[in-house]
Amino acid sequence: MTDPTGFALADMLLGGSSSSSGAVASLAPSPSGASSRSCPQCGFTMADLKKVRRFGCGVCYVTFREEVNQMIRGMHKGPTHCGKVPDGLMEMHQRNQRLEELRVKLEQAVITENYEEAAGLRDEIRQLEEKVAQTD
Repeated sequence: MTDPTGFALADMLLGGSSSSSGAVASLAPSPSGASSRSCPQCGFTMADLKKVRRFGCGVCYVTFREEVNQMIRGMHKGPTHCGKVPDGLMEMHQRNQRLEELRVKLEQAVITENYEEAAGLRDEIRQLEEKVAQTD
């Protein structure tokens, strides 16, 4: 936060300090002619990224998606961040989804006049709602 030079995702992806020119040289242009391609919003090119080690704007990430994905694939399992789920949140989400499913089934059972099934679904909904009330 107090670093006057700021934070660059490109620095992180390319392996750290801007003095590591070996890492920058590993950025090979894609076969589709990425070296001549530039960002439509700011005009940045891959050559600019190699020099400055930062993108010019947010559109650069879309424009040079293929090159960034190649860098990320070399560092991580994939280009998508899944993150962690806080304790209890996944359980609560699954319980809420189950409640919603049961309510839809209950409504359908009432519409089709299947009252035995509706009573069972109602009881299951009550049990789940009691569990939710106990955890809150």
